[in-house]
This record gives sequence, structure tokens and C-alpha cells, in this order.
Amino acid sequence: MTEASDRKYRVERQPEGYCSVTPMPTKDELRAFYADVYYQDLPSTSYQAFYDEEERAYIDLRSRQILYALAEAGVPGPGQRLLEIGVGEGFFMKAADQAGFAVEGVDFSAYGVEAFNPELAPLVRTGDAYDLLDELTREGQGRDAVVLQNVLEHVIDPTGLLLSIARLLAPGGCAVIKVPNDYSRLQTSALERGLVDGPFWFAPPQHLHYFTAESLTALCEAQGFEVCDLYADFPVDWFLFHAGSNYVADPTRGKAAHRARIAIDLLMSEAGIGRYQDFCRALAGVGMGRDLTVLARRAGSHGS
Repeated sequence: MTEASDRKYRVERQPEGYCSVTPMPTKDELRAFYADVYYQDLPSTSYQAFYDEEERAYIDLRSRQILYALAEAGVPGPGQRLLEIGVGEGFFMKAADQAGFAVEGVDFSAYGVEAFNPELAPLVRTGDAYDLLDELTREGQGRDAVVLQNVLEHVIDPTGLLLSIARLLAPGGCAVIKVPNDYSRLQTSALERGLVDGPFWFAPPQHLHYFTAESLTALCEAQGFEVCDLYADFPVDWFLFHAGSNYVADPTRGKAAHRARIAIDLLMSEAGIGRYQDFCRALAGVGMGRDLTVLARRAGSHGS
């Protein structure tokens, strides 16, 4: 075990309303944790070896949703530059490439993209995200879209990362920031009702920060962004409210809950991406959803 994974953590609320762990691990401790624990068995711990047809359809839906939201925000794709921070297996990069974006990515490791979308691997820079973003900023080419999926909760300094993203955006460009919806009213209600025996979402040092729709919006606005869209995905935490599907009380039910979530999402999307997106925006409006996504641009920024 590393020092970061052995440590006892508490929760500290930030001025913008989101929660952070304390004490915060140092950059060296976090690097050691990911090198020695999280990534020590990278193929089996971080990525699936295979996705079936329904899972791939669900991954495609998530990508189409982002592309739809970007188009509605005035970033339609063809000929525009898109950077993804944390590319994973490269599924979103591939969808954006097929939509006409000039895509590039940064990630700690290229393992996932090399395994699933190897043709995109040459477009991914690997290493420390902050160093790579500084390098990209020095190159001086603004990006029309910067996409950050389930990354902000992992970094020591989310404020610094958002400021780096702001410097990378071209005028009128949009940042797409996706995070887990944690310390939500849904989760805390499950805890208050005794449906779970503790804050199961609290998972340091992997997750260092915890956001709701309100606190994520406040953090973005504090760094000079204007939030132009906010939506959520299916609230799998709903399943905690039925004894037969409570996957926290009985972890063996987790896979079934996940598959049910996929099936329901895909059924709803058959009504069309626009209607599906309206539903996801409504979920965020009432504080529901397992993950939250904001689209934000620099305050006062205008497209061409």
C-alpha cells in the first residue's frame, strides 16, 4: 500500500460548495498511488477486455449526447479542433473524429486507446496532464472544444485544471466537463433512510473532489466560465430504494443494476437524441443522475 491509500481522510466543503478530501495527498504521493496500486494491473483493473453489442451502443449514446450538446452550443464539428483530456479507450475521440472534428488527446497511459482504437493512438500525448496542457498552451492554437470526462474529481487542483482549459479554448469554444454526482440529495437520502450503511461514494485517493449540479456550476463560474448547458445521465442510485435491487447492500446485484440502466437509457434514446437530451437536462434540474455534464465557455467569449 502507498502512503496515499493508507491515509485517513475527512471531508472539507469548499467555498463553491463542492467537497474535497483532507488532508490532500501530494503530487508525488498521488503519482505513486496510480503507479503502484491503481495501474499496477492496468489491463484488468482499468478497462474491460470486451464490450458486447448493447454496451457499445450505450458508449455510442454517451458520445452522441456530447456531440449533440456541442452542436447546440455552436460547436458543430467539421473542421473544428477538439482536445479530450483523459481519452480512455478512445471511443469518444473516434465519434468526434467521425463527426469531422480534428481530434487530439492527452492521457496518463495510451493502453486503452491502443487496445480499442489503435488508429487514434498517434493523436494521443501521454504523461502528466498539467505538463501536457502547458505544452499545448505554449503551442498557441486554440481549441474549439475541450472534453474532460470523469477526470476533475481525480486531480489535486481542479481550479488550476479549469484555468488551464480556459487558456486552451478558442473564442466561442466550449469545455465539456463530466463528473460523478456525489453527496447528492438522492445519496444522502438513501443514507438517512438506512438503505446504505455509509457514504459508499467516498473513495479517496481515487476521488479527491465531490460535485453536485450546483457546486460544479459554481466552481466553473468562479473560474470565469459561463455554463451554457447542464445534463445528467440515468440515476442508477434509484435502485438503492428497492430492496431487490440495492447493489450497495448486496454488491452481487451491481452488474444487474448496470445492465438495467443501459437497457432503460437505450430505450429512452429511441425517442430521438433531442428528446432524450431534454430528459437528461430535467434530471440535472432536480439533482438526479449518476454523472453530471456541464458545457461552459469563457465568460464574454463569442464565436466567429
